Amino acid sequence: MNTITLTVSVIIIVFGILQIILFFKLWGMTNNVKKISNKLNNKISWKDRAQIELLKGDKDKAQDLYKETFFIEIMEQYENAKNWDTPGNYNVEYPRIISRYSQLKEVIDFAKYDSYDKIKELLDK
Repeated sequence: MNTITLTVSVIIIVFGILQIILFFKLWGMTNNVKKISNKLNNKISWKDRAQIELLKGDKDKAQDLYKETFFIEIMEQYENAKNWDTPGNYNVEYPRIISRYSQLKEVIDFAKYDSYDKIKELLDK
């Protein structure tokens, strides 16, 4: 009787551990849904398009695409900041965006977009 109870307990514990592992694996997979859906729809991000143009040798078109990507990220961040309790979070995220577009320093005046109030003034005209 003790061996049956012990065996059933071990099996239940093993299944419990496996369920926990499965939960975290599924959770990890759901984080990649956006990437998967983009691949299924054959959507290429703006940044990928810019890199393709750069590889083709068309630097001007690549630079334009990088600028568009930068502006799209700025607008998305602005929209997110509107939903946050404090728009100051925009100011925290902005340096991260700039760091991804360091190659555009000569082309874009980053100071023009560095605060939530400046973006609000530009977009709400």
